[in-house]
Amino acid sequence: MMNQTGGAFGGDWQALLRDGVARSASDIHLFSDAHCPTVRWRVHGHLTDAVAIKPSDFHRLVSGLKLHANMDIATSLIPQDGYLEVPDGNCHARVGSLPTLYGEDLVIRLIPNQTRGIHELGFSPDITHCLTRWCERRSGLMVLTGPTGSGKSSTLMALLSQMVKVHRRMVISLEDPVEHVVTGVRQSPIHPPTGYTYATGLRAVLRLDPDVIVVGELRDAETARLTVEAAYTGHLVLSTLHTDSVTHTLTRLTQLGVASYWLERVMAGILSQQLVPIPCTQCEGGCPTCQGLGITGRRATGELLDVPQGASLAGFPTTIGPSLTWIQPSPTG
Repeated sequence: MMNQTGGAFGGDWQALLRDGVARSASDIHLFSDAHCPTVRWRVHGHLTDAVAIKPSDFHRLVSGLKLHANMDIATSLIPQDGYLEVPDGNCHARVGSLPTLYGEDLVIRLIPNQTRGIHELGFSPDITHCLTRWCERRSGLMVLTGPTGSGKSSTLMALLSQMVKVHRRMVISLEDPVEHVVTGVRQSPIHPPTGYTYATGLRAVLRLDPDVIVVGELRDAETARLTVEAAYTGHLVLSTLHTDSVTHTLTRLTQLGVASYWLERVMAGILSQQLVPIPCTQCEGGCPTCQGLGITGRRATGELLDVPQGASLAGFPTTIGPSLTWIQPSPTG
């Protein structure tokens, strides 16, 4: 659906970003359409109606964003990535470009500068309690799972922030890319085109006296093997996977070549999470308060497996040991 009213930002890229912050948008999409360029916002997981803008304003927006994100404004035939601060927005932005049939499209991801605490994530009290306890662990493997946009990064950064501030741990994080900056965490952006992968980063990190190691994503068998070895040698290791349940996470790890007996020795916990909508209390389908979406936000929910130090994962899920805590999502989310 096309909204022909146009944007109040014109060709001002700073005004566009401020407008996105005011809408509580996570992403801003600039489309180079065949007939008329458009802008759309992703708010609480939903894309808004397209807003048509003048071609001249569109080109000013693209040029301004690319310039201030340190991207090559003379290049529009290959994808690029860049970063910039949002003026007066208390957040920063990751800018990605994509050459399309009708020109160059941009997507701007708005990323808050402030890291939320564990108690601010919206989980149920029992999951929040387990996550708080996880920060006290000294060794083992913890895996956060869920689809793209499920809040894994926010949860991971909340855990790391508590480990640094409360428990004074030395945390080294390998990420692709670094999006949320956490004070006190040594964050290293991997770069596969130059040979700096998660696997090569892990080998280097183990020589740097870390208490906690973060592997941004378990992408391949080598990374999975090195991650498990790091957990087995006495480090606390956190990572993520794109699976949708605790049991599927264990299955995926075995598919990556991690033997079941290794998982039984190193697994400390799994959180499979998603974001569920919070209905608007002012309407039943859309109003100005909720920007016509029918929801005013999203909260985190999930499934959690807690494996305390010394507990056995053997036989799970057919057999659930007395020390294990398995919190399953309620039918209503």
